[in-house]
Amino acid sequence: MEHATRWHDASVGAIRLIAKGTPYIPLDYVWKRRSERRPVWADVIDKLPRLANGWRADNLRRMMAFLKGEPMIFDGFLKLLPAPASKITIEQTIGSVKQLLDQGEEHVLGGRIPVLKPETKALLLERAERHELRQYGRLLEDDPADSGDTTGRQKTFFD
Repeated sequence: MEHATRWHDASVGAIRLIAKGTPYIPLDYVWKRRSERRPVWADVIDKLPRLANGWRADNLRRMMAFLKGEPMIFDGFLKLLPAPASKITIEQTIGSVKQLLDQGEEHVLGGRIPVLKPETKALLLERAERHELRQYGRLLEDDPADSGDTTGRQKTFFD
């Protein structure tokens, strides 16, 4: 691995530190059959469910896109190694990033992605905020406590 990572080990209910340089088998390539191109990890999910470690193709695709991750076989299972935080670009709203981070936590607990540092999560949310400001000229998710609105109602187009 390019950098040390912390993984949740569900079998013992603890976090394990995996050292930089630990070997793994990358699965970031495709099979070419006739005119079809199919990612190798998709065959692992479809044909080797125990090795797939609970991944579904749609979930893995979503996490790969969000975390710019590399699918791999590590510790006997299909896992996703995110890119370093400095290389992850965000083109989603704050709400979408929060939802993806919540989904990511489920994968962390399943041992499918490493534990994300709090500062990494904060950085991804900050990038989502900058994306909203660039794209929409304002933040889309307003906190009622910040706006003085104590009703908790959603703002309308005319607010």
